[in-house]
Amino acid sequence: MSYLLYFLRRNVIFLLLAFSLVAEAIVIIPFKELIYFAGIIYVAFYVVRNNAQNNNFWMYYVSFLAVCFLSSIMAFTIDYRLFAFTFLLFVFTPITNSFKIFLFRRKYLYFCLMAFPFLGVVSILCYFLGVNYFIPDDASGANLLDFSAIFPHPMWLGAAVGLSNVVLVWLLFSAKNKIYVCLCAVLLLLSIYLSVVAASRSAFFASVIAMIIFIILRLHNFKKVIIAGIVISVIAIAILPFYLIGAERMQDKFDKAQGKYGSRTELFVSGLSSLEKSPLFGEGFAVKYNTEGEKYVGRMETGSGWLSILAQTGVLGFAIVCVLVLKVRKVFPYLFIDNKLLLYFISFLYLCLHSCFEGYLLTVGYYPCILFWALLGFLHVYPYYKDKELKYIKVLALGRDVCFSEEKVRL
Repeated sequence: MSYLLYFLRRNVIFLLLAFSLVAEAIVIIPFKELIYFAGIIYVAFYVVRNNAQNNNFWMYYVSFLAVCFLSSIMAFTIDYRLFAFTFLLFVFTPITNSFKIFLFRRKYLYFCLMAFPFLGVVSILCYFLGVNYFIPDDASGANLLDFSAIFPHPMWLGAAVGLSNVVLVWLLFSAKNKIYVCLCAVLLLLSIYLSVVAASRSAFFASVIAMIIFIILRLHNFKKVIIAGIVISVIAIAILPFYLIGAERMQDKFDKAQGKYGSRTELFVSGLSSLEKSPLFGEGFAVKYNTEGEKYVGRMETGSGWLSILAQTGVLGFAIVCVLVLKVRKVFPYLFIDNKLLLYFISFLYLCLHSCFEGYLLTVGYYPCILFWALLGFLHVYPYYKDKELKYIKVLALGRDVCFSEEKVRL
């Protein structure tokens, strides 16, 4: 009990910040938008107070923002969402940076990611208790099998339990206690089942791919990977009949999929066709054209975060973001010495894969947008600050050894 109180006292701010991040996606929370933005504003105050920029990481993000503004100016459209997105990058990326901010963001991301297994548990309870807050409208193409638990739409349940899958597999392989291992294994199997029930194909397959890559990186041994693959295959075969019970809605989506890109055909076609008008700078931030060529300004993305970046900011903006993502490869050598870094990496990988078919990378009001840019910025600067942290620890250790040597001399 005393340890729990000590933990809460030391981490209450991060627990509240994690709650504020996911609050906007939960139907039953009152004033959820205010709570969500209050958390962002708190982080903003912290990074402004502790900013001590002494590197060039900021240049990439500022360059991307410059392209966003330029594309909007050329499209004769400046929307308030662009300024909100600018504020988001200022708060969660290396535009503001210092060693203290690096440590803060590392802890912030950890607690935010740990919130998703709890959301998964609540959603599982909702499933077995028959609690479903999804309210379809006439144009949604809803089905009686649609289930969203405490979320407004099955798509958001799928996104959340996808992250839950990734975090739980990390917890499973990080656990030391056998009871804790069994608990994580059971929760993981239930969370994956809920991914199937949510019928978000992008979230389900993105989480499966991310988990497979995590297991390969975590075991880092061909023989162990093969053994793990056999064990997982046996478990999958054993529980497959149970999973098929909840797969009706997902199968229904596969059966009804039509067109070149399935259910995303209309969105993808309109996004790609609008890109032809201005391939270099795009159609403008938060700008969207429908299949008839009519222009809309709003938060809607083209069914894909990556396609949205390409369509709205053109090849120039898309190239800058791709360069930023490619720079994440510099954390690879550290993945085998820092287990917690693996959590951040596979969570980022999941979001990269999931956002290929879901649009939120430029939409500030959605928590995956915050997580994507915060994780990208953190992984971008990780090698730089981790080396500084290791040097600092070595200096402390050396100073302690010198101190002990002096005491021995005096004795």
